Amino acid sequence: MPVWFRILIIAFILIGTSSFLWLLLNTTAYFQRGMDILGTTYLVLVGIPILLLSLLLTVLLFKGWAPVVKSGYIVYVLAIVIIIAISAVIVHVVDSYGWTVERIRSDTLKVTEDGRYEYNIELVNLFQRSSYARLYLKDIDTGEEMYIRTDLQTREIHGITISHGEDYHWVRLESTDEDYRYILSTTERLRIPPEKLEINIRDGTSTRVE
Repeated sequence: MPVWFRILIIAFILIGTSSFLWLLLNTTAYFQRGMDILGTTYLVLVGIPILLLSLLLTVLLFKGWAPVVKSGYIVYVLAIVIIIAISAVIVHVVDSYGWTVERIRSDTLKVTEDGRYEYNIELVNLFQRSSYARLYLKDIDTGEEMYIRTDLQTREIHGITISHGEDYHWVRLESTDEDYRYILSTTERLRIPPEKLEINIRDGTSTRVE
């Protein structure tokens, strides 16, 4: 087998293996969540085949198998073509949300009862070990925006319902006697045990209320 062809085979083994790892990492958000139905489908239909092809090329290369006639190289060529096609499919259909890009779900924007802030809660990378919730605030008078990370138990959320075209509220933000302190309470729409947090807008902090 020509040296240049060996180098070509090694290159496509690396491409196939890298594509499989890319699929695995992205469908599990770098092992921060379990693989869902869609990820499992990708694994079965494209992940395992490209891994098996890469292993086949590795075995043939390791054993130094070379066809007796030139037409025998069609086995290698066919494997390379399939690896290219599957790698292209993996790059096209598999996204990196929840790993390199945050996946954010939020409820409907609301205005505090004192009319000072527009707000909602954002659930970041929900259903992952790295999930958390942050409060979005916009000062209505100045237009200034800020985010405050909260201690809401997002890992207790096992499912949420989002209806397009319908208002839905996962939290309520209520004012107190101090203009920079608010009380954040969850609603039944969030499907977790009721939680209450004190939000300090001046310091940008969240404290659990016992």
